[in-house]
Amino acid sequence: MSHLEENKAIVRRFVEAVNARDYDALEAITAPDIVRHCPATPDVVVQSRKDLRRFLTRDAEIFRTTA
Repeated sequence: MSHLEENKAIVRRFVEAVNARDYDALEAITAPDIVRHCPATPDVVVQSRKDLRRFLTRDAEIFRTTA
């Protein structure tokens, strides 16, 4: 498998885990010191797996309560 295909597979796994809210699965595919970069929300700081999980949990809760 080429590096491009490997990268695509990792992104697919990431998206599937986020969509399924399977935050434990993200442990296997993210670095402990993952950093989220988003110019649209520069005030949201994610610099670890714990931060990522907290962000995704809150994000899912917001959509659950507004839907």
